[in-house]
Amino acid sequence: MLANFCIGSTQRLPRSAGLGVVSQGIELDPNNPAAAVFSSSLGMIGYKVFGLVLLAASTSSVIGCAYTSVSFTQSWHPWIARQQKYIVVGFIAFSTAVYCLLGQPVKILVIAGALNAFVLPIALACMLIAAKRVSIVGSEYRHPNWLLVLGALTVVVTSVGVVMSFEALMKFWAS
Repeated sequence: MLANFCIGSTQRLPRSAGLGVVSQGIELDPNNPAAAVFSSSLGMIGYKVFGLVLLAASTSSVIGCAYTSVSFTQSWHPWIARQQKYIVVGFIAFSTAVYCLLGQPVKILVIAGALNAFVLPIALACMLIAAKRVSIVGSEYRHPNWLLVLGALTVVVTSVGVVMSFEALMKFWAS
């Protein structure tokens, strides 16, 4: 529990510090605005603190992502469940290799976010279909039709947004 509190605090700290610095009227460095928040208030020590905060937040995110991704695959085969810790390490090593080979961290983050945008309408549509299947939810649960309609509308709107952004995404990747 203490570890979760500490990790959560390190992820919220930059936002709180940023508000304090910007509300004082201090201009941030456009090349690295997040680090500028810390260095403008604490000098070089602040810059080093920012590095530690960024390291803690990114480490917890990478480990959490890898563990979650691997845990979703455990039901595929008993071997995966037995080798989980090695697969998590391999997942992190593979991700690191892709990052090092491709470089361009901003582009990778934007592309990852865009891929999430592609997956989300599909996942929501699957959940809406499953919510109406008695073989999945049982005969006692009745999914409200108004939620189904709102969900379907959300799938359509987000799908249109994904299609509209695809060309811009390809131009961004090529640049």
